Amino acid sequence: MNVKFLNQPGRGDAMVRGNTFGSTFELFANEQNVIPRSQWDQLLAEHDYALAERYVARIKRQTIGSCASHSSTSCLEYLRNKAVGAGNCVLLSPLSVFKFVGSRSGGSTLDANMRQISQVGVLPLDTPENRAAYGDHVWPENQWSGTLPSGWEETAARFRFTEWNEIGSFDELFSALLQWKPVYYGRAGHAIYAVRPMKRNGQYVLKYANSWGTWGDDGYGYDTERYVSGSIRSYGCYAPRASLLLPEDALV
Repeated sequence: MNVKFLNQPGRGDAMVRGNTFGSTFELFANEQNVIPRSQWDQLLAEHDYALAERYVARIKRQTIGSCASHSSTSCLEYLRNKAVGAGNCVLLSPLSVFKFVGSRSGGSTLDANMRQISQVGVLPLDTPENRAAYGDHVWPENQWSGTLPSGWEETAARFRFTEWNEIGSFDELFSALLQWKPVYYGRAGHAIYAVRPMKRNGQYVLKYANSWGTWGDDGYGYDTERYVSGSIRSYGCYAPRASLLLPEDALV
């Protein structure tokens, strides 16, 4: 199944990359296992990869061109969910990242979001639970205007992940999913993150979590190899490294 998108204002705007391939993170093929295609069907039959969807903390709903920030922060939520359990997951604010890497009338590159998340971090989402835990060091999901609270950097540094690899091919992308790793990628002017490898109608497909609320399959969509292969290097494509350890203070 190949789900194509219309570039609707405020719902896409992932821009072609601002760096060169492999310049920000080590390449996936150099550090992780690229699983031969001859083994894909067996792994899909042996494992219930639908279970990966339980690590998706929440399907977000963007209202401006912040898809890259929405998807990258959601990918971080996924990793924390997997590391510490859903009951300890902290929802994160995409706009606390987008304010630094994007523009209100435009979008942002995937690599810029990855650098911001890796080097600075993300503020918790403005929810009653997060306000109780972090005071005013929170930020809404889609609020562009306003000034971040004093000392926000200390809180944001607790919500970051620095161990990423850059993916250069569909085989690497599918291999990451077969190893239970989310993959953050862009194509057709939009950024999303894949959570589950599948085979449908004889084709290998990616099931991804979108940032358009209940659009599609309850917030999810599907991409085929043909649809994404040509854009993997153009937009950027990232997966966590083998180690999923988070900084100790991030687990608090």
